[in-house]
Amino acid sequence: MSLVPQSVRERYGFEHAMFTPITAGHLNQTLRVDVDGARFILQCLNTIFGAEIHEDIYAVTEHLTRAGLITPRLFRTRDGELFVRDERVYRVFTFVEGATHLKSTSPVLCQSAAALLGQFHTALLDLQHVFVNKRGNIHGPQRHADHLRRTLEKYVAHEHFSEVSPIADEILAGIAALPPFESLPTRVVHGDPKISNVLFGARDEALCLVDLDTLYPSNIAFELGDAFRSWCNPFEEDDASSHIDLAYFEAGVGGYAAGAGSFVTREEAHAITLGVEAIALELAARFTADALEESYFGWDTKRFKRSAEHNLARGKGQLAIARSVQTRRDTLQGIVESAFAETIKSRNFGPATATS
Repeated sequence: MSLVPQSVRERYGFEHAMFTPITAGHLNQTLRVDVDGARFILQCLNTIFGAEIHEDIYAVTEHLTRAGLITPRLFRTRDGELFVRDERVYRVFTFVEGATHLKSTSPVLCQSAAALLGQFHTALLDLQHVFVNKRGNIHGPQRHADHLRRTLEKYVAHEHFSEVSPIADEILAGIAALPPFESLPTRVVHGDPKISNVLFGARDEALCLVDLDTLYPSNIAFELGDAFRSWCNPFEEDDASSHIDLAYFEAGVGGYAAGAGSFVTREEAHAITLGVEAIALELAARFTADALEESYFGWDTKRFKRSAEHNLARGKGQLAIARSVQTRRDTLQGIVESAFAETIKSRNFGPATATS
């Protein structure tokens, strides 16, 4: 059976193309397309996303292009559409040559990725677009904590419940102790800036962000929290040894401050450290819930017998990151204060216990 429906091939002019599966990402099915000397990326969109997100992707990527940033761009069909619907939704992106990493390998990698993210946020400050993404902002630690509680109540009979329950209790306690983040300014963010969503060049220079289905207005505490919990962890996300490496964090925060320039407010900078803890706990909650539900995240069939086992390992890995932030919060906050001292005139950050 063909990897790509005939109707999709015809709409894009890919009747004679070669399709090569790319095994990356938890959600979308991705193929490399080689046709007539050109290369593209074709994806079958996960059903959790509505086709309307392509309006957001188009608006953002065209704006980034005008700002001079590298970005994959939607490749239209022969009749000018942004996607094709054939039972599932298919879309094609222009191909950007580069490599991805499943984990950080050096502080230089963190610094480069963070500088790119700062440039990304800066370029989108003047974007005039009403987002149509119906999923909205995926981040919200309290919301994911509520879902985890409901999942624990529903799946008491699950064979992995006894392993999940104590992990979940610690996650829920950590989320309950977090301050609110609602007072922070709203920025257009990537929404999922983990290290594997950054494309790097041959010299480990960050080229662009990929996997753009989560674009949405949010706050940079959650955005940077998601970035740094990924970039500053020298292990893969499902490794129990995961933690925030201080050298990686210093490089990442410094890179972001340099790339973002002067738009970051005192309140936003103040919230970065707590943002890392919040997103690590949130993701731990999501993975732990799916260890019982086994319905959302993809999983590594070569390393684990079932999705429950992989998601539990992921949950433990993210909880380990949150613990590492909790035990070194003041040190991490001092790094943030130093990095933003030039762009934010006041250095009176105070302890990292509130967002304003």
